[in-house]
Amino acid sequence: MANNNVVHGLNDNTIAIGEMFKTILERLEMYFPDLNDEVERIQKNARPQEKNLPKSIDFDEFE
Repeated sequence: MANNNVVHGLNDNTIAIGEMFKTILERLEMYFPDLNDEVERIQKNARPQEKNLPKSIDFDEFE
């Protein structure tokens, strides 16, 4: 059970970090507008399974 909690925590952290990078890239678009097409291509191809994940994560669930 402890291992499952660790795996769930790592998965949640990965999602949170991914969302953080998306926000950073959106802000960089203001300075580098040509990146937009490349970012969209990467998001569509890299991890399509993330589209089915919930929009918010309750991190208190894993305490």
